[in-house]
Amino acid sequence: PPLEVGEWVRPSPVNLLDFSGDAPKPYFLIEFWATWCQPCRMIMPDINDLQRRYAHAGFVVIAMSTERPEIVRRFVEASGPGMNYAVAVDTPGRDTYNAYMRAVGAEGIPYGFLVDRDGVLAWHGVPSRQRIEPLIERMAGAEFTLRSEQLAQRAERLIPRYFTAAKRGDTDEAAALAERILEWGRTWPDMLREFAGRILTEPGIEERDAETALRAATVAVEAAPDDFRALETLALAQFEAGFPNAAAETQRQAIAVCPEDVLRRRMQETLDRFLAEGGETPAGH
Repeated sequence: PPLEVGEWVRPSPVNLLDFSGDAPKPYFLIEFWATWCQPCRMIMPDINDLQRRYAHAGFVVIAMSTERPEIVRRFVEASGPGMNYAVAVDTPGRDTYNAYMRAVGAEGIPYGFLVDRDGVLAWHGVPSRQRIEPLIERMAGAEFTLRSEQLAQRAERLIPRYFTAAKRGDTDEAAALAERILEWGRTWPDMLREFAGRILTEPGIEERDAETALRAATVAVEAAPDDFRALETLALAQFEAGFPNAAAETQRQAIAVCPEDVLRRRMQETLDRFLAEGGETPAGH
């Protein structure tokens, strides 16, 4: 629905369907909040940071309050750069609140609505960073569509079925499920990374499909080439698939981008194992 705004507190009015100009086609988080709401205040730093991080991709936050304009204005002025996104006050009749919150049966705040670049509702719920940032990041990409999200959700639901089949030794069913997971889940690289890791480490599987793990981990690394978790998973998949030298090189890359000393020491032990298997002498030996 259109935003029926009583007053824009910051900045100029925003139109959900105004896609003119050279900037990327925008997508939105519409957040219902209040100055008196402590949970709303607690997530403000995260919302502020998300606006900053994804503004280049066209992401626009609009915080909508049903309070009196002067109350909201004072709060925003006191917040300064800590609330660096669009803020609006609803109409006296709460037209926007009714069009969004009542339409989905939502009552508590904070509550958010993610609207895609075509003006279509993609998600709604409590806008914690952990919950919304993966979707905001995917929506920033050119390949995002609601169809791709639906297919990825289907892929996620198939993963438990895959491991049930794998544990009972039904390789044909597991292989068929793996193909659908890989095809439908390409736009969720983190899910494929976790899928690959489970294939390689899940207890109770006698015959592990290292090739499927390798394909899934490769997609994850292609999407996030500097993610040490994806690189480490790919290295293990390469090793289990019979490519210890490639595994060692990928593990070196993972160590190089890992930010934590404790993890790097553990990862070095894994690298030494890969090197020994590949016929190379581990460092320090």
